[in-house]
Amino acid sequence: MKWVAGALLSLLMTVSVAAPPARCPEPSQDPDVGDGSPAAMQRAFKDAPPVARALGKSRRRHLVRLLALGADPNVCIGGVSVLAVSAVSGDLEETRMLLDGGALPDRPLDSGGGTPLLSALEAGHCDIAALLLDRGANALHTTDGGTGALHELAMSPVPADEAGHRKQQACGARLLDLGLAVDVRNGRGATPLMLATVRRNRALAQFLLARGANPDAEDLRGKSASAIARQRGDADWLALFQGVRAP
Repeated sequence: MKWVAGALLSLLMTVSVAAPPARCPEPSQDPDVGDGSPAAMQRAFKDAPPVARALGKSRRRHLVRLLALGADPNVCIGGVSVLAVSAVSGDLEETRMLLDGGALPDRPLDSGGGTPLLSALEAGHCDIAALLLDRGANALHTTDGGTGALHELAMSPVPADEAGHRKQQACGARLLDLGLAVDVRNGRGATPLMLATVRRNRALAQFLLARGANPDAEDLRGKSASAIARQRGDADWLALFQGVRAP
């Protein structure tokens, strides 16, 4: 009977593959699915697609088997794509497995219009962002709110060491080389330099300044990177910005 069950599973996986949706639906607002408890997580994954239930280092063999059987990797869970879930987790191997198994780098969008690339950058996983770019991810895409790749990079966790800063700057350089403007604005008019200033990511701010970022560029409320530094009385940052303006 095992071969029968295997054949049925293979058939189900194969026929379930369809054109990926353009966007993941909004996540459930069920109050019983969201308190973070193991029971709540179990309920959330109860009706999840097979590939979503196969994520995680302990389930590698199961994921490989599902993908080999034709399971669709372009599915959603909780308002985001399975590929985005993997990208946020920082699991480079799993992300590569999904891409090799047919996951599209930019579709489906998450419920807010984001992509796995933006999710990876927001979480600070530049290695995964590089992989997604290698596989064709669109560096110029923005969310419904106008947030783009450089914004997510600027808002990501500040690296704890010099190696991390170098990796982050290399990621920023690649994005700029792919056509992003250094002072690109999000839906609120904020530039990457403004966001790096808010995060106190001095190394990234210096990198952006070296690539031509304007510390006096204002958002929709009239704020700028230099104004933020001035408001918090940060003399070191003001000196950094002043040095850029010096002839």
